[in-house]
Amino acid sequence: MKRIETKKKFKFQFYLDRVEGRKVLWLPRKEWESFKPLFGKPVKVDISKTPMSDVSKYASVIATVAVRSSDQIPSIDIYRHDEKDYPYTKNKDSYIVIEDILERPDYQELVIKSSTSDSSELREFLRDNVGLVKAEPSTDHWLTELPSSVLYVIESNL
Repeated sequence: MKRIETKKKFKFQFYLDRVEGRKVLWLPRKEWESFKPLFGKPVKVDISKTPMSDVSKYASVIATVAVRSSDQIPSIDIYRHDEKDYPYTKNKDSYIVIEDILERPDYQELVIKSSTSDSSELREFLRDNVGLVKAEPSTDHWLTELPSSVLYVIESNL
């Protein structure tokens, strides 16, 4: 029975990837809770403890911070050095945090369209994890310097 339930969970995950238009990464909620930001207060994040840790294998990561903006949607922002984008050598990649998939208005539709069921195992997985979806680059993707709020977080944690 457990194997069947795991297969259903993966079907849900794959369908959610399709709905979001990109791979949804999963972070244990306990990890997220350990650095979850309050409104307007960025928090330094150890990228090696996230599903985005591979970024540091292929790029020079300058900083990783969790932020909660005015629209109350949290994100994890990775700032990396990219010389080929000169003079905008600081690049920002944002991952939107989906804190409660069970509360999405389309949750039941996601379950049905993923050909799975709203099982206790699926709900447990979704309660125990948060989803991370890489956002499309915005106007602040290419930067000449790090934002002062990010510099403050880095410097205050040295």
